[in-house]
Amino acid sequence: MQLRRQDVNTVTVTFTTAAIYPDIRIAEYSGLDPVSPLDVAVGAQGSNGTSSSGAVTTTNANDLLVGANLVQTITTGPGSGYTNRVITTPDGDILEDRVVTAIGSYTATAPVSPSGQWVMQMAAFRAAGGGVGTATTITATAGTAQSATVGTAFAAQLQAMVKDSLSNPVSGVTVTFASPGSGASGHFCWRSEHRNDECTGCGKHRPSLPPTA
Repeated sequence: MQLRRQDVNTVTVTFTTAAIYPDIRIAEYSGLDPVSPLDVAVGAQGSNGTSSSGAVTTTNANDLLVGANLVQTITTGPGSGYTNRVITTPDGDILEDRVVTAIGSYTATAPVSPSGQWVMQMAAFRAAGGGVGTATTITATAGTAQSATVGTAFAAQLQAMVKDSLSNPVSGVTVTFASPGSGASGHFCWRSEHRNDECTGCGKHRPSLPPTA
């Protein structure tokens, strides 16, 4: 089966052979790797009370696991650790998913009742930037436009939002705030000779107050 996206609201499904009882489920996710989203996939078939895709080892730490089955009887719920997105009516087939944060061996399962024949598949999709995303932008969200006496802390904490190229928040990133190396300065002379551009008494220029960084 091949999927081809035609536009934002249309998905075309093409079967390699004629499908007798197709049961198509469509779900939309965000935050996946835009270049190479599919990590690994696995599928299996059997006849008992638990449909299972079989195990597959991911190659990426942060993956979205999507499982789906086609059953002869009825799926009664999602497998352990998975969230049920839909069980179709009247076919009783499930679409379920979960998010994992470590490379490992994973299986998609779902109980069926009564026991019967089933086909179960699972696909693992890479999160954008390997899961946490690659930090591309940083925006101050709190603690700006305030002042404090030298040697004392600011009244409000400085905070910033870091996002990846898909505008997803990126966690676990260290953000370092640094005070400007220079700020307002000036020379103030008490001498009456300090007029115009230069003081004839101390040789200094007229007070200059450059803007702070």
